[in-house]
Amino acid sequence: MATIPMSEVFFTFCKGLHQDFELYGSEPEDWIRGALNLVPMDARPELRTFLDRILNSTYSDDDLWDLYRRTWAEISFRPPSGLRWFLTLARDVMDGKPGQKLDPV
Repeated sequence: MATIPMSEVFFTFCKGLHQDFELYGSEPEDWIRGALNLVPMDARPELRTFLDRILNSTYSDDDLWDLYRRTWAEISFRPPSGLRWFLTLARDVMDGKPGQKLDPV
């Protein structure tokens, strides 16, 4: 297993994935937009680049899970692919693309 270096802006984004995430709305895209509210506008390109780098790398789903567990996020995903799906959706939401309707949890 490879250890993915933590990104400060990713850590900040994950703080928004807390136990009251449903206050943002009922769809995963809503949860992502809610968490993005914690990320300053000028830091969002850095988050987008980080997501792109970890999703397009050779990191395994277990590597991604290890990174995610090191944040304060409180939303769980079914390993191995649920977290990868959610992070891909987060990148797509940041790009203004519609997400795929899949069951993330």
